[in-house]
Amino acid sequence: MSSIARWSYANVATVWPFVSRDPRTQAETYGAPYQIACTWISGAGRNRSSATGTRTDQNGQEYLVKQTIYTEDQRPVFRDMIATGVHTGTHQAAQANKVREVVSYDMSMFGEPDSPDFEVYV
Repeated sequence: MSSIARWSYANVATVWPFVSRDPRTQAETYGAPYQIACTWISGAGRNRSSATGTRTDQNGQEYLVKQTIYTEDQRPVFRDMIATGVHTGTHQAAQANKVREVVSYDMSMFGEPDSPDFEVYV
C-alpha cells in the first residue's frame, strides 16, 4: 500500500468476485469474499456526469451511481459484488451492490509510479 493510500483508505469493503453466469437460468455465481482497504462516498462523487449522478457502464447501459468506493486494490472488476464493511456471509445477506464501472488514476505525481488508485462505481 502506498503512503498516500495508507492514511486515506481507512475503511474496509468486502468483494465477492463474479465467477460465471448459467446460460440456461442466468443465475450468477460468485467466489469467496475478500476484503479491501478503501474509503467511500454515497452517490457519484466528484466525477458526476450529470446533476443526477448517472454514468454509462462498459455495456453501454446508463445507471444511477449509488456509491463510489476509492481503493488502491486492483482486484474489484465489472460484475463483482461489493459492500462496505467486513462481511463473511453471502453477498445477498450483506446487501452488496454490483460493480458497474472501475476507473483507474495514475498516482506517479505523488511518487507512487506503480500504485494506481481506483474509483469503483456501484
